[in-house]
Amino acid sequence: MDKDKKIIICGPPNSGKTTIVNVFFKKANPLKLLKNSLEPTRGINSEQFSLFESNLGIFDLAGQENKDWFTKDKDIFEYSDIILCVFDINNSLKSIVSFLIKILRIKQDTHTLSECKIITFLHKVDLANRSYISQKHRAVSKFFESRYPHIELDFYLTSITRQYFYNTFNIILEILNLLFQKDLIPISQRQFEFLKTELYLILKIDSSVKYSIETLSEKIRLNKNLLNTHLKRLEKLGFLTFLNNRDVVCFTERCGFFKQGFLKEVHKIEEISRNKETKLFYTLGELNNIPID
Repeated sequence: MDKDKKIIICGPPNSGKTTIVNVFFKKANPLKLLKNSLEPTRGINSEQFSLFESNLGIFDLAGQENKDWFTKDKDIFEYSDIILCVFDINNSLKSIVSFLIKILRIKQDTHTLSECKIITFLHKVDLANRSYISQKHRAVSKFFESRYPHIELDFYLTSITRQYFYNTFNIILEILNLLFQKDLIPISQRQFEFLKTELYLILKIDSSVKYSIETLSEKIRLNKNLLNTHLKRLEKLGFLTFLNNRDVVCFTERCGFFKQGFLKEVHKIEEISRNKETKLFYTLGELNNIPID
């Protein structure tokens, strides 16, 4: 088993840290979370996942307690592989810069963080116009490029809304691939065809329709036994639910969010590549401990 990995998620209060964990790691319905705000995190919310034969620990730090994380409780950052800083895109430039400088100081003062990567999400970009987003992104990037040229900081624009869901999903999966050094996942031809079938299902289905297993089998020309194998995997990923004693399936809003962005990347099943979309979907299955066999 490879070395266990640790991700710290931190940022100001109400920046969307816990929502990111719930949607992209715990398969929560993004539409429900957009309609109903979560209670603020208190202390630390910790989650553990199995990924690529390793344990992944995610520690979500309450924004209301940032003063403690930067002072008497800063040992929580020790041995982190990634510190993910999440900001609301509408947080002031001054507050974002101030927070990141404190994180950089902790990294510099903690010998166990020498290899730790700092990643920044400018989150909730759906709540701002493109001009403002571009200006904020450019201003933050330029500040650290000029003041801290020797330190590598990655900035991403993210949101859980339908328009940005797929892109944010991919960003997180690519970060996980990087963390586990799985940029070249050895996917066999059999695995590729298996995953390709599931991506094909997502492309072909209408999220607003309930399908009987028999109808769906005819629609995608796949025998019922093999179809059920794929449907069970998609169920575990939170992409569909079974109804009527598992004779009917209904694809979830989460699947619809994923599909909208996926269709911008891939219009036909023939365009699904072995090294991009399939790799990300493979990582998604690994994250949820869903083997292909």
